[in-house]
Amino acid sequence: MVIAPNFSNWLKNDRQDLKAILFDIDGTLIRGRMQLPGAGKLLRYLDERELLYLLLTNDAVHSHQEKCKYFHRAGCFSPVLHPLKPLKR
Repeated sequence: MVIAPNFSNWLKNDRQDLKAILFDIDGTLIRGRMQLPGAGKLLRYLDERELLYLLLTNDAVHSHQEKCKYFHRAGCFSPVLHPLKPLKR
């Protein structure tokens, strides 16, 4: 699959093949406690089109509750943030 020059063009062209979009929160949507430009607009865009997206983080320093607070304080709102837990061997 060839990625279009920007996300919205890619999404319009390939939506039928899309099952979900994964985002790493840190450095992609927020940096520390600050929303990165366009992050909130992007999530609203996906919500309005009822597109499934999952928010991921590998932040081992902050609890799930703290990460949710940072995310919401940054102006990025998502109905639920689920923590991922490492696989046990």
